[in-house]
Formats: sequence, C-alpha cells, structure tokens
Amino acid sequence: METTSGSWKSSVLLLPDNKIPHVYGSMTDKQDNATEAEDQKVPLLCSKRWILAYIGLLGIGTLYALRTNMSVAIVCMVKNGDENDTDANCGGNNTGSNQCGTLDSDKGEDTEEFDWDKSIESIIFSSFFYGYIVTQIPGGWISGKFGAKYVLGGGLLIAAIATLLVPVSARWDYRMVVALRVIMGIADGVVVPSMLGMWGKWAPINERTRLLALTFSGAPLGTIITFILSGILCADGFDNGWGSIFYVTGGAGVLLCAVWFYLVSNSPDSHPTISKAERDYINKSIKNDTVKNFKVPWRALLTSRALLACVTAHVCHNWMYYTMLTGLPSYMKEVLKFDIKQNGVLSAVPYIVAGVVSLTIGHVADYLRSRWLSTTVTRRLIQSVSFIASDSLIVAVGFVSCENRTTGIVLLTLSVGFEGMIYGGIMANHVDFAPG
Repeated sequence: METTSGSWKSSVLLLPDNKIPHVYGSMTDKQDNATEAEDQKVPLLCSKRWILAYIGLLGIGTLYALRTNMSVAIVCMVKNGDENDTDANCGGNNTGSNQCGTLDSDKGEDTEEFDWDKSIESIIFSSFFYGYIVTQIPGGWISGKFGAKYVLGGGLLIAAIATLLVPVSARWDYRMVVALRVIMGIADGVVVPSMLGMWGKWAPINERTRLLALTFSGAPLGTIITFILSGILCADGFDNGWGSIFYVTGGAGVLLCAVWFYLVSNSPDSHPTISKAERDYINKSIKNDTVKNFKVPWRALLTSRALLACVTAHVCHNWMYYTMLTGLPSYMKEVLKFDIKQNGVLSAVPYIVAGVVSLTIGHVADYLRSRWLSTTVTRRLIQSVSFIASDSLIVAVGFVSCENRTTGIVLLTLSVGFEGMIYGGIMANHVDFAPG
C-alpha cells in the first residue's frame, strides 16, 4: 500500500514478517542507537523522557481512579435488596450466611442513601462509555493539532471537576450523575490517544516498549489504590463514607493536572531544560522510524487486515477489562459476600498482579526482540498468551460459588494478571503503527 510519500507501516500483529517493513529498523540500527546513547552519555532513569513516563504513570493512574471510584462507591451508596437474593447467589443454599460470611454491617444502612435498582446502576455505569467512545478518534487528531500536553491535561482536569460534583448531584437526581459520567467519558476519551501521540514524539525506538509499559502500568496501579482506598473510605470516610471517595479522587486529579502542566512539554524540542544530548538522541531515533508529511491513507487504513486485527484485539480486551473493572466490587459483595473493607482490598488484588505484569512485560518484550524474535512474532506471542489464558480463567470463574470464594479470587487474579500482558502486545502495537 503506497502513499504519496512512502509505504504505509503495517501492524506487526497480523502480517507475515516478509511482507512488512520492520517498524523498529534493523538490529544494526538498534545497536547504533544504543551505542550513540552511551557515547553521548544520554541520561536514562532521570532523563526527561523517563520523567515523562513517571508523570504519565500518575496521570493514567488518576484517570483510572476517576473511572473506577463509582464501582466501589455504589456498593455503599445503594440500599441492599432482598436478603433472599443474596442466598440465591450462593446457589440457593440457606446456610450460605454461615459458610460464606455476611455483608458488611459496620455502619448499617446509614451510608446507603439510594433506592436505585439494577437498571439505574447499569445506566450510571454505562453512561461513562457513551461519552468515552465519542472522543477516541477525534482525541488523537485534536491532540496532534493543539498539543497532547494541553488536550490530555485539559481532559483530565474536566474529569476531575466532574468527579467532585458527583456527591451533590447524586443527592439531587441520579440523572445528574449520568450527565456527569457522560462528561467524564468525553473528557477521558482524549487521554490515551494523547498519551500515545506524546510518546510518538518522545520514545526512542529501543526504549519504546518499556516507556509505554511503565506509563500504562498506571492503569492497574490507579485501580489498586482506588479499590483499597474506596473500601476504607466507604466504611470510615467523611460525607457518609461514599461521598469522600469522589472528593479524594477528584482532588487528586486536580493536583495531578497542576503537576502535568508544570513539568510536561509536547516534544523534546519544546522542553525548556532537556539536555542537547538527550534531545538529539530522541530526535535522531524517531526520525529514522517516521514517515513525515504524508497524507493519511484512509482507504488503506479501513481495508487493512492488520489494522482491523489490532482494533478487534483492542475491543476484545476492553470488553472484558472494563466489565471486570466496573462489576468486580459488586460481584465480591453479591456473589462472594465479602464485607466492604474486604471487598476493596480483594478487588484490588487482581490489579496488583496486573501491575507487576505490565511493569515487567515491556522489558521481556524488548529482550525477546533484541535477542531472539522479530517484533512481529513478539507482539503476536505475547498477545496470544494474554488472551487465551485470561479468557479461559474468566470462564472458569463462572462456575465458582461463594462456598469456594478463595478459588474465585485466585482465578480472577490470574485472569486480570494475564490481561496486563497487553502492554507488550496491542498497546505497544499502536505506536508501531504511527510512531510519529
């Protein structure tokens, strides 16, 4: 597929090695980049690009905190249904309360202010994604036009402010919460495309997977902290417990935005304090991997099997990941019957494992690419293992009742842990597509 200025870079997930350009260049190119970095004494862990990764990790973590806080908060916002329903969730065993434990009663029904039924809860959860889907594609274009720094920071700030307004809105009308969640989704939708675009200008070829993996490990990290903290705040926090969840996470989002705007620049060329050695190293590495000033080949994009494979894989991942993210605390309460403090901690355990996996998989992927496998085979292998293992384990969870809830926790933990491998697969693949 030819454009006016060069060949379109195909995804490494689908096409055979001998039919695509190697998007990372030759082994000699990578060795030259590494040698040049050493010769020029380019900084690494304290470099501007790695500082961007650390701030990006906090940014993505905050983003997921704002997304997931409702998952735990709603457990202590909404009044419990018929107790017979909880027995039914344990296979109709009337002795389930003895075998499986009882729901949290530390604060009684004082924290449960709302009589929302399951349909209202579903509307509240899904409303975020109605907004989120709107800005996914234009988010990338907007960030390219106005700068990822401002688009990403602005989106995060709007989402944080909307979060701070949730407690007041919930006590007024649930439809106000739905409206705020739609706004949050619209604002959050620009964050990931902007961050990927940012790394297209900041990530040297031979460090790309590690920088992306570190940045996006903020997703499980933010989820872990939010689940644990929300369980504690639900039981012991201010504003009836659940209200404090939104104030704390929203306030953290506002603070992170201030740090982001102060320290981050759109590119190495616009950073005021970057060293010349690091700027030249990044620019030369990316220049060798980027086709500049080309028209977007829309027809080629929309008919590319490689692109469709990458998009399909991402949809499949998101379907399961976000279902787990929104439904796990309710599952812990209603099926496995854990109290609210146990719920928050145990809901976080799978994401602790996913965080460890996402932090290490980038190093594993880069090692495989540099020593044993091509980029194509590495991406395919890692993503295939992630999907097959994770999906098989989640199917097994469906056969677990509360009498075997330890088994359920183990299966959920392993399933979400394997999901963390995507940061060496499809997530890195996005920058393989469009590094510039």
